[in-house]
Amino acid sequence: MERAVGVLKIHKSSRDELEAFQQVHDELDPSFTRRLKESFPDLSESNIRVAAYVAIGMSNKQIARVMMIEYKSVLTARHRLRTKMGLAKTDSLEQALRRFSRL
Repeated sequence: MERAVGVLKIHKSSRDELEAFQQVHDELDPSFTRRLKESFPDLSESNIRVAAYVAIGMSNKQIARVMMIEYKSVLTARHRLRTKMGLAKTDSLEQALRRFSRL
């Protein structure tokens, strides 16, 4: 039972962190999420969160720390994002996302 409570607290804090990040990011670049969703409607909230972190220049290690996930999971998330955006292996995810960001 204690383990379940701990897991629920982690999910709640993760959700709180996501909401706080989105508020700050939306204040700095209010149309980033909208433009990204318009161009790629199949992106999940997690995809958009990773995209926002990449767009502001965070390293994979920083993203892993903030999202409380393993480094390898960040690499997987980036790969899935690239796939959903239809990017070739030679295309830069950072450059592709900067087109949507005004930061």
